[in-house]
Amino acid sequence: MGSSNPFNVHGLRQFVIQAWPRISREVPHARLRIVGSCPRVEGVEDERLVYVGRVSDEELTSEYRRAHAVINPQVAEPA
Repeated sequence: MGSSNPFNVHGLRQFVIQAWPRISREVPHARLRIVGSCPRVEGVEDERLVYVGRVSDEELTSEYRRAHAVINPQVAEPA
């Protein structure tokens, strides 16, 4: 769940490019539901990436209840 601020866009892109291929290979039935106004990751076509878009508070509660795991893909520079 996230907005389209540059940090979220960058973090999601890095996750989808670097981590998602391994996850989807090891867990073939996995789906990544992207909730919020974060745009699609350009150049990545995968039917297991589900862009839900913005949702109401009630729908967000439902998304959290259905999730088996939740990610917050933030990227930080090494110290």
